[in-house]
Amino acid sequence: MMDGATPIAVESTVDGERLDLLRSVETFLGGRMRWEGRVHGAFGLIDRRFKIHSEGDLSDGVLHFRERLEFDDGVTEQRRWRLGVKEGAIWLSADGVELLEPGRLTATKLELVYRLKIAGVKFRYEDTFEISPNGVVRNAGEVKFLGASVMKIEATGARVAPSQSDALKAAGAPPT
Repeated sequence: MMDGATPIAVESTVDGERLDLLRSVETFLGGRMRWEGRVHGAFGLIDRRFKIHSEGDLSDGVLHFRERLEFDDGVTEQRRWRLGVKEGAIWLSADGVELLEPGRLTATKLELVYRLKIAGVKFRYEDTFEISPNGVVRNAGEVKFLGASVMKIEATGARVAPSQSDALKAAGAPPT
């Protein structure tokens, strides 16, 4: 368990309460966002910058979070995550990911601990998202192998206003 985190407890099975919890998670990852960050580790052998374009939306009681990573060396990756609430705790799923502990949420912090496969090897990943009063989200991740830290990831994300075409679609305007 991560220090300072309060496990999420849903005292009732009423769907509205689950939805409120997911809407709280959505404040960290919902909507369109642009992220910039850096991966560093492995005794200085890894130092990569990246940009992420992400989009998160709530549907069918699940937060769907999609991200496209673009590294400074031209490599791109795409990931699709799903976050939800089950038995009073936050869960997540994605290809190559195994949740190790229920997610934790406070007013300003979302913490997730999972196993992630990188280059065929499974690592422990401790992922923390902190939201500031101005809505900027800071993400800090630590990758561990056999308990030792081998890589750290830092990123900052901010919401992007919907494009004019998105606004027209949302208003029901026909395509041009």
